[in-house]
Amino acid sequence: GTVLKSPNIPKINGVNLQFSFLSQSGFRYTVLSRTNLVSGHWVTNSSLLGDDTLKLLSLPHTNSQEFFRIQAN
Repeated sequence: GTVLKSPNIPKINGVNLQFSFLSQSGFRYTVLSRTNLVSGHWVTNSSLLGDDTLKLLSLPHTNSQEFFRIQAN
């Protein structure tokens, strides 16, 4: 399988959470989040195609606590 390199450390920029990761051609990346790490449904925030470039994501920061994951398919 493919191992996704760790995303860069996220930062708050105004009302948005920003982070980046290096994408790989041939993969679709789905960014998911939820407010409880242990339970609840993961919600899709973004979906994009890899192209061997650094992807910068900016997502609304709406909760005081939120967990994210990136799936590569």
